[in-house]
Amino acid sequence: MYLDPNGKRFVNEGETLKEISDTVLTLGLPEIWVLTDSKSHKGPNFENRVKNGIVNKCASLEEVAAVMHCPVSNLGDTVMAYNFDAASGKDSQFHKTTVLQQINLPPYFVGKEKLAVHYCCGGLKCDAKARVLDIYEEPIGGLYVAGEASGGIHGKNRMGGCSLVECVVFGRIAGKEAAKLSS
Repeated sequence: MYLDPNGKRFVNEGETLKEISDTVLTLGLPEIWVLTDSKSHKGPNFENRVKNGIVNKCASLEEVAAVMHCPVSNLGDTVMAYNFDAASGKDSQFHKTTVLQQINLPPYFVGKEKLAVHYCCGGLKCDAKARVLDIYEEPIGGLYVAGEASGGIHGKNRMGGCSLVECVVFGRIAGKEAAKLSS
């Protein structure tokens, strides 16, 4: 569950990274909070995040509210409404359809997240030969692209885990194609 500093949900957590980021920016949130419980799926470096104090382990929602410095009534109401919706299988607030599960099994885990540029979704449109295309979809002679600078590959959202593959695969293709020019 993504929460604003007041302990309220503000977005469908199942949206694309772009939609979530746009909402965070539109609301002017300097940071958001992520709340899970003991049964929620955790990422591969979760234990290190807890050990290093990036994620806080809390026995109760009161402890979570204290960590967040938000009213416990806000957080309690938010979690209660979310859990009610999750039990019914329908998110009445943001219409989330993926990973809609109750957050009700302590310990709870809460940590801050901030927007950061870790991937550039977009860039120069290219073809399968890594050639940059002009506005007419024609290759621009001698101009190749690879990695995050390549656009048109993902559409409106990125697929996680692809950035290095884009660098290696399109880098190799671009290199081979550019080498043909000097032969």
